[in-house]
Amino acid sequence: MSEWKVGEPGSANFKPPIVLMGMMGAGKTTVGRIVAAKLGWQFEDLDAAIIRGTGLEIAEMFSRYGEEGFREREHQYLHELLSSSKPLVLALGGGTVTLPGNRELLKKTAVVWLKGPLSLLYSRVADDAARPLASRGWEVFQAIYRQREPWFQSLAWIIEDVARRSSEEIAQNIIDIWQTGSWE
Repeated sequence: MSEWKVGEPGSANFKPPIVLMGMMGAGKTTVGRIVAAKLGWQFEDLDAAIIRGTGLEIAEMFSRYGEEGFREREHQYLHELLSSSKPLVLALGGGTVTLPGNRELLKKTAVVWLKGPLSLLYSRVADDAARPLASRGWEVFQAIYRQREPWFQSLAWIIEDVARRSSEEIAQNIIDIWQTGSWE
């Protein structure tokens, strides 16, 4: 089920991009690709854009530059993508919201929080070596969520529960809200 965060349904004045945020494992890339394909828009995954632009995997950037160095690059790419004149669906990295500068950029666009039970999200990423923060264990994953949850809550225009519906259903709901300002 969706939760509407911006006034009453139909009152929001949406314009591109559509930004998907949430913890790692929430399905941002999967849902984002579906939304973009159905709208005929460009899709971009922020982490993938950073990898393409730097030539380094995320884990390698964390190893070389630390989280702070990675976040600086992330901010640069986020600013560039949000400044695009093309209609865009953008999937953020789970930690994009940790930088105040990123939060300021995100306040100016339609942000959808893909939210689900932590146990489900963790089960999706726990064994993924490409996710350096997930590899630190369940307790760290929970702590990361507790830190980020207030930012997710404050930035979200719409909250989509990823535990009860398929990626297709979530994507269609986002499109319905985008186009009509309401949902079923």
